[in-house]
Amino acid sequence: MELNELRQYLKAVDRYSDSDWVKQLSFRKKEEIELHDQKKDRDRRKSLKSSDESIYKRYFGSIKFYEQTSISKNYVNNWIEKHAPGKVFLDYACGNGKHAIKAAKSGASIGIGIDITAKAIHNAKIDAKEEGVEESTFFLVGDAEHTEIPDNTFDLVICDGVLHHMKVENAFKELHRILKPEGRLMAYESLNYNPVISLYRKFTPLQRTHWESEHILSLKDIKNANEYFNVIEIKYWHFTSLLGTFIKPLLPVFNMFDRIISKIPLLQLMAWVFTFELKNKN
Repeated sequence: MELNELRQYLKAVDRYSDSDWVKQLSFRKKEEIELHDQKKDRDRRKSLKSSDESIYKRYFGSIKFYEQTSISKNYVNNWIEKHAPGKVFLDYACGNGKHAIKAAKSGASIGIGIDITAKAIHNAKIDAKEEGVEESTFFLVGDAEHTEIPDNTFDLVICDGVLHHMKVENAFKELHRILKPEGRLMAYESLNYNPVISLYRKFTPLQRTHWESEHILSLKDIKNANEYFNVIEIKYWHFTSLLGTFIKPLLPVFNMFDRIISKIPLLQLMAWVFTFELKNKN
């Protein structure tokens, strides 16, 4: 499919202004929209941060931990820069579309983002324009488990912290369908084995939906992916680096320890985050 034809097709399936479409979604997906519309509301977030710190922490308290994840985020960004040039790229459940924008700036023929949350898509369009890649990106509202996008459309896909929001079997099946044969997928996900991190999730329920809390990924999900993909590489990230939240000057030291721990079988499963790269089967 030519790019202009693809753009026209995406416009036709975009649900941005379709309120009736939202009504027919399952409760699980409506709950996702409700929570993440609030979390993606930038004006509300700024207002809470300045006016009601307690509520801000309930919804956004984990941001301070994500600020310690530069080494894993750099790994993902480098992957995009390496593989994106000339490719049709999908930012799957894209949020504010940062990876689609990154891909476009790295030379992708087009960076496409799909998300169920209209507020996120609104933000993505604004950010793409500000970054000067409005013409080489396209963002649409839709159901990532049922994208309505044609078979064999994408060369590359990024899934950044999104698969645990979905029925993973549905997501893998859909990703297999819309990826080209031999197309590549990079996923960045929380891992569910660390008991301390699991306890933190239980004490911060407002930061995520019930479904999300109960479906953090494990290696079992990687086995299920084998039906559709070949696993290229799995990496484990962030053990002691989370302590950098409280002792920032020591973050480089914690990162050094993490590189060692990530190589140790079983102990590596205590990681907060893991990445896995998949190649589509024919």
